[in-house]
Amino acid sequence: MEKTIDVEAEVIDAPAALTEADRWLAEQRERVEARAKDFGAFDITTPEQYRDAKAQRKALRALIAEVDGDKKRMTKQLRDTLTRFNGEVSAILAGLQAEDAQYKSELDRWERQAVLDRDARVEARYRDEYPDLAGQVPYSRLRERYGAEWKADNYGTKEAAIWAKLAEAVEGKSGDGGIVADLATLRAQTHINDIALTDEDRADLLAEYLRTLDMASALHMMRQRVERREALRRAEEERRAWEAEQAARQAAIEYDAAASPEPGPAPAPVAPEGATAASGQAPAQDREAVYVYEVSVPERVKPDFVATMKRLGTHGRLLRKE
Repeated sequence: MEKTIDVEAEVIDAPAALTEADRWLAEQRERVEARAKDFGAFDITTPEQYRDAKAQRKALRALIAEVDGDKKRMTKQLRDTLTRFNGEVSAILAGLQAEDAQYKSELDRWERQAVLDRDARVEARYRDEYPDLAGQVPYSRLRERYGAEWKADNYGTKEAAIWAKLAEAVEGKSGDGGIVADLATLRAQTHINDIALTDEDRADLLAEYLRTLDMASALHMMRQRVERREALRRAEEERRAWEAEQAARQAAIEYDAAASPEPGPAPAPVAPEGATAASGQAPAQDREAVYVYEVSVPERVKPDFVATMKRLGTHGRLLRKE
């Protein structure tokens, strides 16, 4: 790309200005040297010397003020010249830098397109050489997982180098490891921590690996799942066992209450025909009812069951042991 840059700039005589400053410095040195004989501090011992010293110092301070005034004038002149100079140079550089930015933009666009074209060729080869795997793991996922390691975003990375890294990721080094081996290992996985995997577990394990291409992460995810499930199963078993034990205890209590050996009130005699409550004998329907239960008692709660029955005053006998 060729382009002519037209720049119009004010001609600045910066070297001349600096030369003028040097000339002014030389003049001031000569001036001071010429006046050097007029000045020279001395010891004051008389009134006349005091008056002379006052007059000389006044003249010296006038010279200082004159030189300092000229210095300020020259400094301003040089500062203004330098400001104009810097402004013009900045304008010139701005044009050059804008042109440089256009070059960079075009170069970056070319490099990005080159990377995209290289990716497309590598992806096409991947689908051709590993069609089954490409159906499960798209090239974009390989790129996301390994792109930084392959330096796949660098314009200068060779296509052959990227392909070699891809083949190594798929097949491993010397056939050891790699995505193909990982998939075979995960498909053969039936247990984690001696806990059997369901068909759904195995499908999810494989899906997680295909999503991340990280076998350690996939196994960790599944290990957490089966451990949570096993903990819930054990908690449910313990709950059911506790409920069964409570039911057995309650049954024992009820049995003991029904079979209590403590004597109840003596059965009321049968009233003769025609007798009434006024004769002092209770009618048969007022007697306490007695209930007879048959219960099943687990071996582990039998001692508590018998003790509870005795405490409640029930009585009975063992019919059979199953």
